[in-house]
Amino acid sequence: MCYRMIGELRELNFSQIIKIDYPEPKEYDYNCYKKNSYRHNIKGFCISCEEKGINPASETGLYKLANISHSAHSIDYFMALGQLPADIANWREQPVAFVFEVPDCHRGKFFEFSYKGVVKKATVNWSWIYGENKRYFYPNYFQGDEYGRLIISLLNTLKLRNVYLTSLVKCNLKNEDGDIKGLRHFPRDCIENCINTYLLEELSILKPKVVFTFGSIVDYWVKKYVSYPLITWNLPHPNGKRRGFTDNFYRVLYFWLVMEGLFRSGILADKDLDGLASSFLESRLSPVQ
Repeated sequence: MCYRMIGELRELNFSQIIKIDYPEPKEYDYNCYKKNSYRHNIKGFCISCEEKGINPASETGLYKLANISHSAHSIDYFMALGQLPADIANWREQPVAFVFEVPDCHRGKFFEFSYKGVVKKATVNWSWIYGENKRYFYPNYFQGDEYGRLIISLLNTLKLRNVYLTSLVKCNLKNEDGDIKGLRHFPRDCIENCINTYLLEELSILKPKVVFTFGSIVDYWVKKYVSYPLITWNLPHPNGKRRGFTDNFYRVLYFWLVMEGLFRSGILADKDLDGLASSFLESRLSPVQ
């Protein structure tokens, strides 16, 4: 594991996206968070879009950037376990990124803060882990709308130790009633600003072998702005459940699409596929937890 890379990602997440009250943000890890009763001490957050006047939604000013969250690396999850899996040294080292649309505001705790006259709700919990200390496996555990556990179950099953989970835009868009608008309603300038400020820097630091994008809109923006050769592999957004797709449908689809993306990027070899496929099919015969 390249700890210099992890330090650079922490510096970005904890001194720019959200600003942690900690002397050296690049050294701020899950153990520091744990010692602080599982809570970030937040002293500020990114207000770049507000300063540039590109905050309101494209068709109405009633929706504004509201909840902001940092991104996270698989090493944070391993630290949350309290003890690294015994065989992690033999896990696949190649970096992998998963990119969602916006932060998930349905898990964890978001508290309202004011910073330089801008009010937002920032997560005080560790993004996408939320204190998890269990080893979920895929597909024995699967809930399409629980994104953190979805990624955790995949990295445990596929033995990926260098996984980074982030979002295209680091804030979501809400009105005063709490209604949320999707990425299609963000000002174009806002999306471009966040990509240029954060996502491109994250990918430059991580140098992933493959980027899994959730949803066609995310895939479009990543392909549009990432100029260096990079394999992007599009996954359907879990919100497809709202159109009638079931967890069972996504359980199968995600596994095979992720396997294909890892194979195309050279992370999985031919010899890996048969064993993983057999394990998946055997697991499918067991009740889903």
